[in-house]
Amino acid sequence: MNVLTGHDESDEEHVVAKGIEQWIEGCDKCVQTFAT
Repeated sequence: MNVLTGHDESDEEHVVAKGIEQWIEGCDKCVQTFAT
């Protein structure tokens, strides 16, 4: 259960949020790779 949204973790919004988090992490890794 997500305290902020009050939705179940199996809720579609949670899945989308997780995808966005992973996408951002991937972008950060790419930026760090190019920066070095």
